Amino acid sequence: MPLTYWAKTSGCLNEHAKLLASTGPKSSGRIDPTASGRPANFPRQDRPWPGVGGSRCFVCHETTHFLGQCDILAQYITNGKMGRDSNNLIMLGNGDHLPPDPLNQAWKVQVDEFLHK
Repeated sequence: MPLTYWAKTSGCLNEHAKLLASTGPKSSGRIDPTASGRPANFPRQDRPWPGVGGSRCFVCHETTHFLGQCDILAQYITNGKMGRDSNNLIMLGNGDHLPPDPLNQAWKVQVDEFLHK
């Protein structure tokens, strides 16, 4: 595989770039699965299931769903208690981000405490 123009002219031709140039993809364009250092039969990492390994919804702390399927979050957004910013992150209804919580309370508890102040 030929080195890119940038790698040749920038002067930062390190060992990694040399390795990529010498062992890059084969002529078929496919990358050898064993080239990453793991065996070809390495088990695939599936998405986590709700409730497995302590996973739960951040809003209500139920283990039956994740944040994207939370009915309480949908209600809070509809009521204006919570919302999403331009990066699709959850925020308070007034536009502030949720403060960090060392007690790891559910976000709905934090929002309710904030609104009752």
